[in-house]
Amino acid sequence: MNEEELPIPEELDKLRQADREDMQGAFICSRETFLELYKVEKRRSLREKTPRCLAHINLAGDLDSKQLLVLEEQLLKVIARELRTGDLACRWKKSHLVLLLPGAAREEAEGVLARLEKKFRQQHEIPEELQLEKNIQEVEDLAN
Repeated sequence: MNEEELPIPEELDKLRQADREDMQGAFICSRETFLELYKVEKRRSLREKTPRCLAHINLAGDLDSKQLLVLEEQLLKVIARELRTGDLACRWKKSHLVLLLPGAAREEAEGVLARLEKKFRQQHEIPEELQLEKNIQEVEDLAN
């Protein structure tokens, strides 16, 4: 019996036994996956009172595209380590990252972004001209 032929309870058990390290920190995903998961969170926001924020981070400055790509990768690693399990992040387009922070109100999301920028600048050599342009929207606002 190959893996595809396992009975459903065994398949689910195999999922439960997934490496615990994969379950720590933010889930970094593709744009397509992010969009699908965002739709789920948007639907939840219609029935639950739990706040959710969508955060945009744009890496800007007088840097060449290769430098920006390296800095973007470094920032994604910081995000993966520093955010909570259940938070989502993706590269939306060149030099632009999007985060979904379930359970975070706007004020908390602002604190999260400030903490991420601080950690990023502490852990990596960041050129002075790099600016992180940040924007936050509450998912409830987007649902109306």
